[in-house]
Amino acid sequence: MTETTSTGFKICKDVACNVFTILVIFLIFESAIAQINQKVVRLDQISEQWLEGNREKTLELFLAKEKAGDTELVTLYNIGYLYFLKGNLNKALSYFQRVIEKDEDYVYAYLQMARIREQVGLNHAAYADLERALEEEDDNLELILETARIATDLNQDWQTEKLYKRAIDIEENNVDARVGLAAIYREQGKLEEAKKLLEENTSIYAEAAVLQEKAKLYSALGKETESRKFLTQIVLDYPNSETWSHIKDTLRIKYDMTKLPLPDPLPSYTYKIDPKEELHYKVTYGPMTLGWMKVKILDPEVIANKKVYPIIFFVDTNPSYGFILSLHHIYESYIDPVTLNSYKTRLYTPGSENYLVKTYYYNYDKNIFEAYQMTEDRRINYIKKDLPRKVQDSTSMLYFARGLVSEKIGGMTVVVIDEEYKYGHITFLNETDPYTLEEKEIQSLKIFARAEFKGIAGMNGDAWGWFTPDEKALPLKGNISIIIGSISIEIDEEKTELPNFHEED
Repeated sequence: MTETTSTGFKICKDVACNVFTILVIFLIFESAIAQINQKVVRLDQISEQWLEGNREKTLELFLAKEKAGDTELVTLYNIGYLYFLKGNLNKALSYFQRVIEKDEDYVYAYLQMARIREQVGLNHAAYADLERALEEEDDNLELILETARIATDLNQDWQTEKLYKRAIDIEENNVDARVGLAAIYREQGKLEEAKKLLEENTSIYAEAAVLQEKAKLYSALGKETESRKFLTQIVLDYPNSETWSHIKDTLRIKYDMTKLPLPDPLPSYTYKIDPKEELHYKVTYGPMTLGWMKVKILDPEVIANKKVYPIIFFVDTNPSYGFILSLHHIYESYIDPVTLNSYKTRLYTPGSENYLVKTYYYNYDKNIFEAYQMTEDRRINYIKKDLPRKVQDSTSMLYFARGLVSEKIGGMTVVVIDEEYKYGHITFLNETDPYTLEEKEIQSLKIFARAEFKGIAGMNGDAWGWFTPDEKALPLKGNISIIIGSISIEIDEEKTELPNFHEED
């Protein structure tokens, strides 16, 4: 049950999503793949250029490596991939073919060749490339979804249905698979099965593709009012999107809407970012101190004509437990101090073998999300998708929560997790708990949170947070439920001195 505030936010009456859930997800998730005694790896020039979105310079540097004698698979693949992004399909294809000559099982070369062949109308050849790749990795979700899409173009509904079901078996909440399978069922007249796919799992964020398929489904069910409602929501969530601009014409022509609704203005908050603030937290499980977190704010920068604050988030595990895990991560978020949403995110997972770096760009003027990635094997990757009007990342969630607490309201938000959109809710409980800060007892404000997705290591999405009752809304403590008890994140008044894990090696 929700109601809308004057700020345009939906206040939740039942469940919520707290920043601390998002932050600890990273801490626990990476423990599954962490290597002992990781070293911080300095980004090389190619990585830096790629993560800054400079494709031309990245290609120039890779070509220089090739000229110097570097013909490793990943170098050839990356050159081909950059030519593909540039639109030079012939050169791209030649490089991918060289990759296959060196390693006939390199699945990503087949994937890119399939995309090239589809662009020139050779869908059967594209399908054959993807089938060959699936022989090597039949559980690769990206390959499965791409094959399903090509199979749809070839009118192979039986094969498409099979592929989408396989994708859902691998990732139950995959939006592309659920929408694709629902479309097949709708066209087959299996309307209730299609409806179940789109509505049975409430943890799936209603992206534009979901809303459009729901509109088509409800129209087939004879429920035009509901169909119009879903299309209207697309216009509200993606007002500047070229991809979905045609929805406005559909509303005008099919539903005779002469005046389309305008999105609510983005909110501002009593809470304001303090550029001098530095936060220190410790993470505990029972008597064990698992690690520490530090938040530091740098001087403001300008992105897309907006003044934003770079906020650096350090996550470090306790060296005493290095025999279990050793994590030293850095997250950078560039946050609008008025709306508290992020315009850019950089994620570093340094390590000698586990080195994953990503940069996310959020273009709200065009409703475009872009991700530049460097995978563990140094393969570059680019993702572009439609961006909802307002999203959070793992750091801006902290400031979004503070904004809500400063207004004493709850709200819903969308958060980016591994290039996917998830959502959750924050409920302001209108309760206080005593908390001792700097040897003084204060009555902290309390929230309950729920992330509408499951975390690993037993995280069930439930969390509680405690904040100071002033305009700073300082996060004091967070508890996250797991299968066996809970993990706590609490302000570290001692500001524990740690070794400098982040020196360049």
